[in-house]
Amino acid sequence: GEWPPFLENGLKELYGADKVLVWQLTPLRAEDVRIAARENGLDANEFLAMVSQRELEPLAARPLTLELLLRSPAGAEWSGDVCLLYERGCRALLCEHADSTRSIQTPRLDPNQKIAVAGRIACAMLFGARANVNTTAVDHLQNGEIALESLAGGVEVVGEATFAVGPPDVMEVLRSSLFTGSARHFRWSHKSFAEFMAARH
Repeated sequence: GEWPPFLENGLKELYGADKVLVWQLTPLRAEDVRIAARENGLDANEFLAMVSQRELEPLAARPLTLELLLRSPAGAEWSGDVCLLYERGCRALLCEHADSTRSIQTPRLDPNQKIAVAGRIACAMLFGARANVNTTAVDHLQNGEIALESLAGGVEVVGEATFAVGPPDVMEVLRSSLFTGSARHFRWSHKSFAEFMAARH
């Protein structure tokens, strides 16, 4: 997700720089997940064991995707393909509800197009050994960064249709909960999401 600089600067102008502190939320702890499972009427120990067995810790560590796991902890979704859970988890992180504070502008892409662009970003970053996306000028790139412009251009295919991918489309995906950072630098919120999206792409 994105923390817009204009919001931080506006708060500092309004309340004073010494009165504004910026904190970044850490992933949910095992104890947090335990409490959530218990509050949803589940056996907390069994739930955590299942998460560990299926290697779903990255999904359980985020409130949005944890909710998906809590909905059907013992159903077919858990006993089936882990890829299905990652697919739904990544899609949920990409496509938050319209009332989210991240939804500053009307979305340009539909959910399937967002998945396609996220896959493109994942391939470029993993295969190119890049950890961050730099959205400023290309000549400001640091080691391990990839420029926004390098991720745009050309087309992606969804079903039988193609769509052009421009810088605004890439930015829309970078601003989702699948990524973390500011308006200038973004990185994947967890490496496993990048690995899944690259393999899917």
